[in-house]
Amino acid sequence: MYVVEQDFTNLSDGGSVEVTMGLQPDHGSENTEDTNTSPAKKKARVIKLGKRTLRSPVWKTFNKLTTIFEDGKSRAQCKDCKKLVIDDSHHGTSNMNRHLKTCPGQTGGLLSVSEFCSQNFDLVVFHSLLVKVIIKHNLPFSFSEYEGIRALFAYIYPDIKSPCRNTIKVCVLRMFKNEKQRLHNLLGSVEGRICLTLDLWTSQRTDGYLALAAHFVDKDWKLHKRILSFCYMPHPHTGIALSEKINALVTEWGIEKKLFSITLDNASSNISFVCILKNQLNFRSLLVMNGDLFHMRCCAHVLNLIVQDGLKEIDHLVIEIRECIKYIKGSKARKLKFYECVRQWDKIMKISKFFGYFYEVTCLFSGTKYLTSNLFFPKVFVIQLQIKAAMNDTESFMNKMGTYMYMKFEKYWLEYSLILAIAIILDPRYKLHFADWAYTKLHGVNSVEFTKVNDKLNDLFSVYLEKLPHLDNSNTPLNSVPNHQTESVDVLFEVT
Repeated sequence: MYVVEQDFTNLSDGGSVEVTMGLQPDHGSENTEDTNTSPAKKKARVIKLGKRTLRSPVWKTFNKLTTIFEDGKSRAQCKDCKKLVIDDSHHGTSNMNRHLKTCPGQTGGLLSVSEFCSQNFDLVVFHSLLVKVIIKHNLPFSFSEYEGIRALFAYIYPDIKSPCRNTIKVCVLRMFKNEKQRLHNLLGSVEGRICLTLDLWTSQRTDGYLALAAHFVDKDWKLHKRILSFCYMPHPHTGIALSEKINALVTEWGIEKKLFSITLDNASSNISFVCILKNQLNFRSLLVMNGDLFHMRCCAHVLNLIVQDGLKEIDHLVIEIRECIKYIKGSKARKLKFYECVRQWDKIMKISKFFGYFYEVTCLFSGTKYLTSNLFFPKVFVIQLQIKAAMNDTESFMNKMGTYMYMKFEKYWLEYSLILAIAIILDPRYKLHFADWAYTKLHGVNSVEFTKVNDKLNDLFSVYLEKLPHLDNSNTPLNSVPNHQTESVDVLFEVT
């Protein structure tokens, strides 16, 4: 292809111009003719402009080319990027105007999406993001081998080589090791104590699994929750097997000297396991106060057990209600009649209100994005009062239900968790006088239960004084209750 270049921007007076083909090859054009063809055999094309005037502003940026193209269309060349654009009579100047919007010379050097991706693409960053996507969305390692995904990657960056499943696997394992080391360093920097939670369950395939999580506060007073292990736990889940497994895990993470408590459900194997583990840690003097505060029961699990015992007493009523609902939904007339009867169902309303307290507390205890230790004492205090009120109710069904529920309550919470009672004392919204008021409400003035909590608080404070000798080791007793008007607590904490 041979080109004669001529600037037509000054042809404002019309006229006829003839331009014949020269013999200079255009090496920058896209459709170059075969160089073996003799230029002398090319038939020159003559373009007659007649009285046409090129007035469009685009001609300040483009040069009109007289070229022999096989498609019979003329071209214009951008003065900035040297790109050829069709400018025949059918398209007019539309192609040139569109080009000016993306031309680097006209957009201040801005690149198109494909050019930008090509110049800023980093294969290492791409692999890292791909691995994070696969982990976050639980995708298979073969995700990067999907035909559609590879087509998408190739569109963004034509020269990309999508990693195979084995490469993804290696990257995931490498990322796991790096994150594990970061967590190990974070746990090593913790200056306070670490609390653990443990859960065990069996899948539908009868495979056992174990999950161990750590809860701690860093040096910036930020609360952290980190999963230390999620692994296969073969049966049987005996106390000895669990103690060996957990002891190995805490040693691996280097936190055996920083443990404060562990929270478990009420399985019999867990009780024997925590006793064995506590003895092992006490043998090396690693626990605070010889492990008196080490074992914690899962509050949500205990509440569920209490509610289940209460529901057993009214199980037949629940079944009858379900059957009634099925019958009522059979027709519109039955629904209208049902709405009239609902107003007379005092028992259902009383039961619903009673179990509403348990539902609210269970939802609060099951929270994962906020602290729950400061919720235990005031909420369990309300639960105990409600159960006692049910035992004294005039309705026989409420009396029986409350009696069964109180038996379960006494089994697990006859004595409130001492450390969680101390937590409410450290809460500036409640302090010591609230614990005194609550125990007085339940057990009378100067109760043994409140004295036990107060003594344990003094013992715990003494332990921390030994760990921090730079503090003023004053002999001021902690058992002096502030002279607050505890009557105001009844107003702020309404109890029925």
